[in-house]
Amino acid sequence: MRHFNKREKDVIKILVSKDFTNVSSFSVELNKMFFNEENGAALVVDRSEKVFYLFIRNFEDQKRVKVCIGEFLELVNLLLYLSDNNLVNVLPYSNLPSFFLLHDTFRQVDSDYDGKCVLDGKGHYFNIRDLLYIYNREGVPEYKSFRFNGKYYDLVLNLLFGVIYPTAELYAFVERGNMTEEELRFKVQFEESAKQHRSAMKNAEEQLEKTKRSLNISYIALFISFVALIATLCSNLWMKTSIEPYQFQSVKNILEEIEKNTKIKSLKDNDNLEIKPSIIDMQMKEDSLNLK
Repeated sequence: MRHFNKREKDVIKILVSKDFTNVSSFSVELNKMFFNEENGAALVVDRSEKVFYLFIRNFEDQKRVKVCIGEFLELVNLLLYLSDNNLVNVLPYSNLPSFFLLHDTFRQVDSDYDGKCVLDGKGHYFNIRDLLYIYNREGVPEYKSFRFNGKYYDLVLNLLFGVIYPTAELYAFVERGNMTEEELRFKVQFEESAKQHRSAMKNAEEQLEKTKRSLNISYIALFISFVALIATLCSNLWMKTSIEPYQFQSVKNILEEIEKNTKIKSLKDNDNLEIKPSIIDMQMKEDSLNLK
């Protein structure tokens, strides 16, 4: 099944909105959705000539004309596609007049001697002998016709005026949310892929958060190590410079006292032993320099 645009899906929705007990000619729905005052379009069928005329209002606007013709042919081809692919069954409507029109407010009446056919109470009319325009009451052209024959005539006559029965496949299409099997398969795959992507993103975010926490712990440990190193350096520096001058003098005095007592004792033991006091002074000076 091919893809359908929004307009086509709206038509399909209308087709499946009725069960077999209340189906009717599709032309009834055409008046509601296309051939009406709001849309500015009307259809005239001349079976004797095997032609039909698509009348379009505001025909001076070429863009509007192209859009109207395009949407009409799109509708015909949609019904043809549905019929060819067994999505609908079309029962041709056999009791059709030789000349008739489709519009929600226009009503065909018998023409007068000159071929003038009044269509509504507002005075719109066309000439049955020259179906080029639909005129307003003042005789100013308001709609212009575009003539179709050949294959389009047969399609329009059979499809637009037949009774259309939707098949089970078309009902299934609507139940799938107006999606073909391919569209539904793609949607399921896309949703699954999106779900996996969201899961992967969540795992990546969690992993990133764990990495951030690990880095923070590493930064804290590094900071503590740095503080400990600074503390050790400061401690060593403090230990090397902690002896004050008065403390050094006290140590010197103690050493001199020891040296003095040692000298006295030595003299008593050996009168020939000679100790030079200068040795202590030199040693103390050297120690002082080393401490500094």
